Amino acid sequence: MLWSGSPDTFIDLHPTGFFDTGVPDNPRAQFVGSEARGIAGGQQVGFGKFQTAVAHALLWWGTPESAVDLHPGGYLGSEAYGVSGGLQVGVGFVLDGINSLGIP
Repeated sequence: MLWSGSPDTFIDLHPTGFFDTGVPDNPRAQFVGSEARGIAGGQQVGFGKFQTAVAHALLWWGTPESAVDLHPGGYLGSEAYGVSGGLQVGVGFVLDGINSLGIP
């Protein structure tokens, strides 16, 4: 969620219409939760989680419709934690551990 200083200014950033690419067109494969973790310059970053607990890094510009799935191919999961100067940073999860990565 995104606020501008009071409870009645909130914007629910949770995106709809995103599917786990491994399970297309399955309603259970849609994001069941999302978290915003960083904000700067009108951008917000975080991640969405599928029912399988797999996360995809997300980027927003203040609305749920603006969400962009930043998840890179070859990774099991990803999460974005910071944004600055138009760049996003986070972590990518692979089967044998965790690889940190900057996401341009």
